[in-house]
Amino acid sequence: MDHNPLAVSRNEGSRSADPRSWLAERYLPLAWTSLAITFLIHLGLGGPDEFRADAAFLVLNLIATYLYRQKSNRYVLIHLLGIYTLILWYSLAPDAIPQQLGMSAILFASIVVLPNIVLVSLYGLRAAMVSTGLGVLGVMLLGPSTEELATGLFLVTVSALVGGLFFNRLISALEASEAALARAALTDPLTGFGNRRALALDFYEDRAFVLSLWDLDGLKAINDEFGHARGDEYILEFVHALSQAAGGGCRFYRIGGDEFVGLHDRGVGELAERVRAVFAHVSAGWVHVAGKTLERTLAEADERLYRNKRERTSFYIDLSEPSGRRRDRSSNMSEHDAMDEAS
Repeated sequence: MDHNPLAVSRNEGSRSADPRSWLAERYLPLAWTSLAITFLIHLGLGGPDEFRADAAFLVLNLIATYLYRQKSNRYVLIHLLGIYTLILWYSLAPDAIPQQLGMSAILFASIVVLPNIVLVSLYGLRAAMVSTGLGVLGVMLLGPSTEELATGLFLVTVSALVGGLFFNRLISALEASEAALARAALTDPLTGFGNRRALALDFYEDRAFVLSLWDLDGLKAINDEFGHARGDEYILEFVHALSQAAGGGCRFYRIGGDEFVGLHDRGVGELAERVRAVFAHVSAGWVHVAGKTLERTLAEADERLYRNKRERTSFYIDLSEPSGRRRDRSSNMSEHDAMDEAS
């Protein structure tokens, strides 16, 4: 089996690479720490009701831990909804609060803030709607006889929504920035194709059927005689021809100044012939991937490319003509013969 350090490192870091996953992964240790602290307090100040609540929290934590090990961030949502329900039950039964703690009803209701902030931070407006509904339900159930507690629960719910939405927007902005940086790190700025690193990742993570290698003829001569700006135009003319000729299931990468690679889900067929009908000055070679490493596949494609290039020994580039009219003075070998040699 092929081993690719690039792909492995990305897989291992996928759960902690973005801010949302970073927050989700740190929630579970906080949940267990909170349960441990609460249990220690209840050992000295609690009674049967407190230990029943601790048992419910323990079950929630065990469920959350199981879901986390199944690589599902839904454990946060399920755990927070469970905590909210338990807190609401505590609020409806204020006699269950250890009186030795000296808590007022509003202070106890403020415990709702943390679950709401985390819930809304992770899941945005949908979680805000759920949280608001739970807050309204709590106020309705508490009724006018506990006006102080109902007011406190309502206020902390609203404040948690505001704070949670702020953090949700912040997380979304950080994720967008990270995605933009990731795209820049994997993209060739001139062509918009993937770069060599993107090729390595895609080759091992999503194995293709065929790899093609392309080399532009005469790019160095154009750069030397007309400057790099004209050379860039020459490259973009090829990119346009390649993109137009390729169908679905093709991904392209620029791995050098004049070298390009394609990954294809099926046989390349007459792609080279279609490209050369528009952009004649390119040599190509391709091979079946068939379980090979990227290095070996590129080496085999390179051999076939240079075999194709040697067979096109006589060519010139007339920059006075549009790219579509430039002629390739090569050997009399037909395009079909060239393709047979490359396949």
